[in-house]
Amino acid sequence: MAFHLTNIGNVSDDATLELDGAGRVATAIAGTTTYLFVVGFTDDGVSVFSVAADGTLTNVDNVTDDGTVVLNGPDGVTTAVVAGTPYLFVSSISESGVSVFSVAADGTLTNVDNVTDTGALELSGATGLATAEIGGTTFLFVAGNSDDGVNVFAVADDGTLASVETVNDDAIVELDAATSVATAVIAGTAYLFVAGIADDGVSVFSVAADGALTNVDNVTDDVVLALDGANGVTTAVVAGTTYLFVASFFDRGVSVFSVAADGTLTNVDNVSDDGTLQLAGAIGVTTAVIDGTTYLFVTGNVDRGLSVFEVAADGTLTNVANVADDATMQLFGVVGVANAAVGGTHYLFAAGNTDDGVSVFTPTGDIPLLGDVLWQHADGTVAIADHELPAVLGGFRIAETGDFDGDGDSDIVWRHTEGDVVTWELENGDFLAAHSLPDVAITFQIAGTGDFDRDGDDDILWRHDEGLNVIWEMEDGALVTNHNLLWFRTASRWRASAISTVTAMTTSCGATTRA
Repeated sequence: MAFHLTNIGNVSDDATLELDGAGRVATAIAGTTTYLFVVGFTDDGVSVFSVAADGTLTNVDNVTDDGTVVLNGPDGVTTAVVAGTPYLFVSSISESGVSVFSVAADGTLTNVDNVTDTGALELSGATGLATAEIGGTTFLFVAGNSDDGVNVFAVADDGTLASVETVNDDAIVELDAATSVATAVIAGTAYLFVAGIADDGVSVFSVAADGALTNVDNVTDDVVLALDGANGVTTAVVAGTTYLFVASFFDRGVSVFSVAADGTLTNVDNVSDDGTLQLAGAIGVTTAVIDGTTYLFVTGNVDRGLSVFEVAADGTLTNVANVADDATMQLFGVVGVANAAVGGTHYLFAAGNTDDGVSVFTPTGDIPLLGDVLWQHADGTVAIADHELPAVLGGFRIAETGDFDGDGDSDIVWRHTEGDVVTWELENGDFLAAHSLPDVAITFQIAGTGDFDRDGDDDILWRHDEGLNVIWEMEDGALVTNHNLLWFRTASRWRASAISTVTAMTTSCGATTRA
């Protein structure tokens, strides 16, 4: 099945919202409603939106820095449910601290705790956040970018934080400019993964029941890995194996590692930016399981876009979709990405810090099964019913269909906006071969197809804007010859009404009629 990423909504900053410099995003369910949280780095605040079943965003609350909360330059954001209450955690890179808010059923936020950096903590330049429940206790992990370290806090039932552990960078770990954190539980052991953007690497720590950290592995960039400027990290379990995904800002790519039961990492794949992918300035990562398949979503801050990969059982990545910013979407300077399922539909949320807004997408692997219907998606995917065909480059559109190779199956004529013409031979709904045909001026349009020379292969009738008619004789999907019907030149207000068999340029049932 083809994978599609369709933009269904966009929200940009205004005088009410806190989306100026929109960055990281997170989701949570409070009551029966799914909420989206977006931090605005320049606005020094956070905006909350309810997510409807159709993906529509409705603003329900906004909180700005006022001296009582720690929201000057908010960077990281995450959520957790503790003792039945949803909590929102926001880190402040400028105030070097964390604010905690309870989330009511209507999405409104109530500040319950604030922690700022001290000599004992590693919160200077607080950035990435993650949570995990271990042995009945919820822990909050915070990366301190300027302190080159990581903090562990126990979260009480009322949302207040108690520091239980800090680790600072040294010659072994990869915590220089620690920027992003993620967690996973493997064979009963909890692990913390920390990316150091200046160390160009990742450190792995086991997490004890009391929150204590023990370093178990460290991986640094080399000529194979994509860890230069290691930034976003996330994890997923695929076919029983836990994988770690690391976005590299400067290597413009993603590295994938399998995680063993003892926390050690083994590199299984690396993908770098090219002319198709949107990985320049790769920064945000998240995963989702859709129709039984695990997908990785990566934001490209410099490319102003998103790339989507299918994750195989062995952790290797296959690119399935790419979306670039346009005048409608809010992907200029895209940073944060998160997903949620609402009413059985998956939604992807991405925030752009230059566009000062957030875009909503529906990722789906479904192709409508409507018999022999030919589909062309905006991302280039082509399909006939449940037959997925090769993707096409931008600018090509389906111009006409016909049996150009005489095998009884319809084939496709593709036309580029600049005049290129290509036919695709199909057999039983599957792609067989492609034929590049001569370029045709865009003043010509295909008027129809039919077997004009009675050889069993459909041919193509071209019509010029000024009335000139041309027939292309086709055989086995390729052009054999053409006939300029100069003596059948008709005024531009006439069109071909019906097309049937033609013998020696004489129509047997191919009359034209006034439009």
